[in-house]
Amino acid sequence: MMTTCVLIKHSSPEQHDGLKTRSKTGNDARPARKHGCHLVAGRNCLRLIEPMNSPTLKSARGTCARQTEAQTDVETVPENYGRCMGVGGAIMMRIDNLQYANWSDKIFRQMREGDVDAAHVTIAYHETFRETVLNFEQWNRWFELYPDMIMKGQWASDVDVARKTGRTAIFFGFQNPSPMEDDIGLIEILHSLGARFMQLTYNNQSLLATGCYEAEDTGITRMGKQVIKEMNRVGLVIDMSHSADRSTIEAADSSERPIAITHANPYEWSPALRNKKDDVIRAVTENGGMLGFSVYPHHLKGKSDCTLASFCEMIARTAEKFGAQHLGIGTDLCQDQPDSVVEWMRVGRWSKDIDYGEGSASAAGFPRMPEWFKDNRDFGNVERGLRATGLSDADVAGIMGDNWHRFYAENFIPNAG
Repeated sequence: MMTTCVLIKHSSPEQHDGLKTRSKTGNDARPARKHGCHLVAGRNCLRLIEPMNSPTLKSARGTCARQTEAQTDVETVPENYGRCMGVGGAIMMRIDNLQYANWSDKIFRQMREGDVDAAHVTIAYHETFRETVLNFEQWNRWFELYPDMIMKGQWASDVDVARKTGRTAIFFGFQNPSPMEDDIGLIEILHSLGARFMQLTYNNQSLLATGCYEAEDTGITRMGKQVIKEMNRVGLVIDMSHSADRSTIEAADSSERPIAITHANPYEWSPALRNKKDDVIRAVTENGGMLGFSVYPHHLKGKSDCTLASFCEMIARTAEKFGAQHLGIGTDLCQDQPDSVVEWMRVGRWSKDIDYGEGSASAAGFPRMPEWFKDNRDFGNVERGLRATGLSDADVAGIMGDNWHRFYAENFIPNAG
């Protein structure tokens, strides 16, 4: 249902400081949502989108009346002006299916400013079971500290609750099977704690499958086949983002439930070891699985200098090949992480030597993000870029969040069989 709202315009954002919020960590004034409505700062105006009877609007009217020097006018606009709408006029769902940020109230606030309805976050790279439990504990503390911005996600319905209450639902995943150690019985325990995705490998050979950096890909191991069966049973999604080609195809074909590549791009577009060749993407999507597109620079054509148009055209071409219903976003955003973290990601405890992974000795740290995607406030850029390719509203809505939402609904619950 459309609600009558008011758009208050000013000659510059600075003329109405009362309508802005400012980050505690710096001077960057950004748009924020208040009372479920939008504040949008532009180059030549600040747009306040409010229901007619809102307390913020009443206050703003009074402030505007006192600003005799500012040119101000008021007009009626739809409630969701400033954010793209999907099929039937509903505001598009936004789900990012992979982030590993250095979490803080600043980032949680940016998630809300970017209208991110849900995010799948990594809570383990090389951690043991006990170390992973401590990461669950840390997130419980954040849910307690920031209940107005984030909530724990376990089921697709939690995304709906988050949207209704103006929060971001946080879903947990592992980029390595290390949390289950060598004990298949821990898989159900991890799912009960809230884990919803687990990679079978992280670059290297594991007990379960082969990683994408290994010279020889021997496919899914004997234990891997049993683990896939158990993950299918409990509703823990198989993620093959860092796995080699044969292992990924075998996982897609042998799994009774769809699998995911949560964060990667087509190898044809950008030939990085971590990106996926067409036969791999085809095996995943033909078995009902999902591919999440990454904005991590090492996965992009042109790396940090990749353009938004190139990224979105790549998504549109992938939709033509494999079906838009199998595509989503998995940014692999590592915001505010120190370079010591990327070393942990690449080396863990398996090597005494430094492994530079997708980087190099001269550029060992995190790469610079592309200008059009710095943080969670930039999802609107991707949304608009996808529209510019000519994709339908339904396809854009699916890629931005609806497809992951459907995938969650079908695959997080225990297998009825």
